[in-house]
Amino acid sequence: MKKRISFRKSEVIGENIEVKLKELQGRYTFAGEIRRLGSMVAVEIVHNRRGKAPNKLKAMEIVQYANANGLLLLSAGLSGNVIRFSRHLSSQRKKNLKRALPC
Repeated sequence: MKKRISFRKSEVIGENIEVKLKELQGRYTFAGEIRRLGSMVAVEIVHNRRGKAPNKLKAMEIVQYANANGLLLLSAGLSGNVIRFSRHLSSQRKKNLKRALPC
């Protein structure tokens, strides 16, 4: 029973993050493909969506800004241009994403 609840909660958390990232994707051309598995969500940071060329510098800028504003983000991927979001299942819902990203 506990596993089932955790799975559902993980899906809800991931869906909430994905929805917010899709909003940001509509506003920023550097926000590329969004991928999700449960509560772990990743977004590729690119120079533009057409060419899909990795933009590691922009990813680092976003991660540093978020970290300085209370949101711990990780960059990942072979090119270092993927930003990964992974919220702990027992954490309370907070507005850290909104507060830490320049939206």
